Amino acid sequence: MRGDQTIRPGGAFGGISAEPAGAPGDVVAAARARLRRRTEIAMEAARLVRTRGLEAARFIGRTQFREAEFPLFERLAERCDRRLRG
Repeated sequence: MRGDQTIRPGGAFGGISAEPAGAPGDVVAAARARLRRRTEIAMEAARLVRTRGLEAARFIGRTQFREAEFPLFERLAERCDRRLRG
């Protein structure tokens, strides 16, 4: 373990948690930011699918969702591809 971390009892699974010393909330803040970004992308995708259809969903699934590491929407793009093909 590096010197800039502290060990705290009661981690995510009841064990110990190693978080950066002096900034235990940074981990939570980063997770919230990722969730907020994914939610924004999902809402934008839903709006585009309603207004522009499968082509828009496929485009979004191939670009922004991959950026957000959101495999659910990558699968959505694959389903859109299949529907558009046949």
